[in-house]
Amino acid sequence: MRLVSLLFLAIGLIVAAPAYGRTPVPIVEFPDLAVGTSSGVKPTVEQVRQAIVKAAGEKDWALAKQAEDRFVATRVIKGKHTIVTTISFSAEKYSVKYESSENMNYQVNNGKALIHPNYNVWAQDLVGAIRFEISKL
Repeated sequence: MRLVSLLFLAIGLIVAAPAYGRTPVPIVEFPDLAVGTSSGVKPTVEQVRQAIVKAAGEKDWALAKQAEDRFVATRVIKGKHTIVTTISFSAEKYSVKYESSENMNYQVNNGKALIHPNYNVWAQDLVGAIRFEISKL
């Protein structure tokens, strides 16, 4: 009976390992992205701010104003993973930078910041939503 229990435990670990064993990847930063509108008209800082607020809300990111030109954006996934970025902006450009995370396998290896690959997917999704909202100005 003990052998059967150990066998089931081993099978369970083998099946579950791929879900938890994702190899961390380098964090992708999004510095100084150009603000581009479809109209070609230069937006105001307030319009860029509003586009960021709308995009973040649509992608389930909570924003907290850190300064006139900066937000702290937080996303909680399934109640167990948290990622935090800083979004800085002007009328000409915006940046999305990793700040912190919980349960995302963050580590520094040989001076390089690594994280679960889904962080980059969620950050890219936020950047794409911001780009889309700004393009509509």
